Amino acid sequence: MTTLADIDVGARPGEIVGGKYRVERVLGAGGMGVVVSAHHIQLDEKVALKFLLPEALPQRPSPPAVRTFRPDVPVELEAVILRCLEKKLEDRYQNIGELAVGLLPFAPASAKASVDRIAGIIQSAGLSSSAPRRGPIPTRRTRRAS
Repeated sequence: MTTLADIDVGARPGEIVGGKYRVERVLGAGGMGVVVSAHHIQLDEKVALKFLLPEALPQRPSPPAVRTFRPDVPVELEAVILRCLEKKLEDRYQNIGELAVGLLPFAPASAKASVDRIAGIIQSAGLSSSAPRRGPIPTRRTRRAS
């Protein structure tokens, strides 16, 4: 049985959650989660927030490998797909530019100009420090699945 002392709700009194709730105190805990008293900063109202405990969340199995159903899909393309499906956000592509670069080897040659444009926009807007560099992107032709 989980006790209040064992519970880490991911926020402490005084912390801002979701950019608009200031956590005040823990109200209670149960088998599924922890309820905290909070203050909605923008509406100036008292609210209650429930944080689900990790053990209360359904455990989803990993998605089946694409090549299980389509053995003709290149291993590299399967890796791109699996990265899109990663559970942790930090393990996924961080922006559309990164995804476009990952898919480029499987695209027609004419797609390179679009990928360069996407990467340039992301980089010039400063949307990601990991945005692909503007300039030529090497193309590696791989036989696409029909």
